[in-house]
Amino acid sequence: DAAVAMMLAADKRSLTSVVELEKSPFKSFTIGADGTLNSLFDEKLSNLGRQSLPKAYAANGAIYIFDCATFLGRQGFPTNGGVPFVMSDADSVDIDTEHDIRLAQSILDDRNARISN
Repeated sequence: DAAVAMMLAADKRSLTSVVELEKSPFKSFTIGADGTLNSLFDEKLSNLGRQSLPKAYAANGAIYIFDCATFLGRQGFPTNGGVPFVMSDADSVDIDTEHDIRLAQSILDDRNARISN
């Protein structure tokens, strides 16, 4: 409900839930066919201290809101120009492995313990 209200208040046509990245993608590399490193972004960015870099976010897969026309027009999830709905790490746990299930259960147990106290 909060996400829908936020999108409508911003008068935008899409909203995507995101989580702040712990590690900056501006310090990321690819490894070329010749086995050498190549900065994913401008090499100057990979040499800056992380405190100097802009915060970066990734879609956490929890919430996508958009109208059909925008989805069809972009042939996929419309994210650029949409409203970011920033969520915490704890609310952004992907459950892909047994470890993820244990992590999610631990977070829920902790929340339930705080509620009952």
